[in-house]
Amino acid sequence: MGDRVKVQTQDLVILGLLMDGPKHGYELKQTIDSTLSEIAQITSGTVYYTLRRLEKAGWVDSRRERHGNRPERTVYHITPGGRDEFGKLLRAALFADERPWFAFDAGLYFSPHAGLDVLEEAIDAKLRQTDTYRDKLRQVEIAFPGRWPFHLFYIREHARTVLDGTEDWLRRLKNKVARKRRTVAAAVPARR
Repeated sequence: MGDRVKVQTQDLVILGLLMDGPKHGYELKQTIDSTLSEIAQITSGTVYYTLRRLEKAGWVDSRRERHGNRPERTVYHITPGGRDEFGKLLRAALFADERPWFAFDAGLYFSPHAGLDVLEEAIDAKLRQTDTYRDKLRQVEIAFPGRWPFHLFYIREHARTVLDGTEDWLRRLKNKVARKRRTVAAAVPARR
């Protein structure tokens, strides 16, 4: 199931970018790397594979074009069938019933087998990751100052809300683990 959703996201992103007009593969890769890599689980390395698959399905066509003295390159266009498929994928994405699954939660379930030291180390690592993601979000805000279009503003707000909630939850967990450590230490009789 996860792979199918990932493929649909790749299709949605490529077709969506082509809805704005024809593009060559490198241009698609640049757009994904600069604006979409933090939003959708898609990497620029899958662009050409996805384009070939979409072309085979009849949703994209390609033409070799030359601009001025530049080398000839392949430019991709969305087909009418691709526009229909994009509409279906867009609705599927907007109405998707999603529950976030976190590997950390599975690890937390079994954390009594790891011990408090490992758990504290993992929490600290997660807090550092949260700081890294927050820094990336700040970099995007600096790169695009001023008023954001409605849809981009709320994508940013969603990211902020998730980061704030995650950081708050991790800090509460860290405090709980520290209290547990003190309780365990107090229960161990002193050796003489």
